Amino acid sequence: MDDRQRFRIPLEHALTGEVTVYRPLTVSDLSPHGARVETPEPLRVNSVRAFRLNLGEQTVVLKGRVCHASVRALDDQRVVYTSGIEFLDVAPQARMAIERFLERVGGILLTAEHGEIH
Repeated sequence: MDDRQRFRIPLEHALTGEVTVYRPLTVSDLSPHGARVETPEPLRVNSVRAFRLNLGEQTVVLKGRVCHASVRALDDQRVVYTSGIEFLDVAPQARMAIERFLERVGGILLTAEHGEIH
């Protein structure tokens, strides 16, 4: 028995696509424009990914481009991949959430217009 509530059309030729799977990461530095992240798997340079960041009281999801990546061995059994991420199309609410977080944890003041650190 088919439990679907909406009709689907069978496709003669299969479509292809991708799915975003959230994996754990560590953010080692952060600005409203980007971040350096450490991951257990490599991120492909120039790929665009979704990043979910827990900013304490708020979580933001940002689109980011992987600008550079390198591998770092911690010991014989563990490898960490470090990547530089440029955030793309950051919504004003997400930018403000990052700025508030940085002010709380770093005691720095960011100007909203330029993202400069004072």
